Amino acid sequence: MGFVMGIAQSELAGPLTPESDPKGEAARVRTVASDANPTLAALATTAGADAYREFEEGLTLILAGLGREPSA
Repeated sequence: MGFVMGIAQSELAGPLTPESDPKGEAARVRTVASDANPTLAALATTAGADAYREFEEGLTLILAGLGREPSA
């Protein structure tokens, strides 16, 4: 339950709302950070979250863990 609530809160309050473009946000960060923070600017090109994929992968991991027998 906490995972689902955390994802929902992140989606509502985070910078990547359904109206925003992850590539556009990355370009904005790259432009703003290019002089003062070249490392951040370089990382911005790799930024781009797929919230649906992240949710599915996280939920898959949680469900796989719930299906395992506890180790002694």
